Amino acid sequence: MKRTTFFAACLALMPSAFAQEAPPARPADPPSLGLPQKTTKVNLNLPVSVKDKTDKKTREHLEKLKVSLELKGAEGEKALLSLFKQIEVDYTFDPNFYPFGGEELDLPERAISVKLTNSSVARALDALTNALNVGWWAERDGDRVAVHVVKLRDTVGKMEMLANLGVNVKDIVAPSIALAAEAMRAADIASVANVFSDKKVSVSAASPKPVAELIAELCKQGEVVFAIDSDVPSKSVALVFANVPMRTALEVLCSTAGLSMSTSRKGERTVVQFSVPTKKEE
Repeated sequence: MKRTTFFAACLALMPSAFAQEAPPARPADPPSLGLPQKTTKVNLNLPVSVKDKTDKKTREHLEKLKVSLELKGAEGEKALLSLFKQIEVDYTFDPNFYPFGGEELDLPERAISVKLTNSSVARALDALTNALNVGWWAERDGDRVAVHVVKLRDTVGKMEMLANLGVNVKDIVAPSIALAAEAMRAADIASVANVFSDKKVSVSAASPKPVAELIAELCKQGEVVFAIDSDVPSKSVALVFANVPMRTALEVLCSTAGLSMSTSRKGERTVVQFSVPTKKEE
């Protein structure tokens, strides 16, 4: 009896050739939010970083400029615009911040609280863009500096985050696009009128003169910043005006040369843009 008990005990302690290890416990599923889970798509065309895109002299210039800024719970776009307004630079936002169309920047949802006292502009830009997980780079043209805010590969905007969770964001954004376009067109007309105000100009080109030169001459008289699209063809026209409203002069010039006129913003400046009209504009 004792031998049998001892032998049985030894068998119990020996690993059996037929024994199978128990499968590892399955990790618990994450709590459901009531939305289908999707994998975030990574746009490999976006940069990982743009820190090296600003040349050394421009970076040094921005390091010398000082700024003081205090924000409490500000949205990302408002925080950046507050800084740009104070330092008076031109700025652009990456078109990739509009993945679903519309006019609203799709920045990461963050509440920015920061207090900067006599900080360099470069460090202020670093602080705000790091908080938003976006990039920035700058270029300098004479006394003007243009800051470009860039979407990075791992930047996820609030609307993009909803799309990754299965929400059809396009259905939310699309209805507002037509209304936004109409509002922009109305604002554009009003903006042109505000830019020109009651300024009077004169030009004497009895013999045909290049359109670009006439635009430059008229805008110089009216102290208006302008830009001419690269696809505008070289063309010469003859025009003679004496002390007429600037808007009238430019409208006649555009009509004669087959161009369209609109306005855009560069920082705090309004730029009058001259371009070839699209079929819809015609």
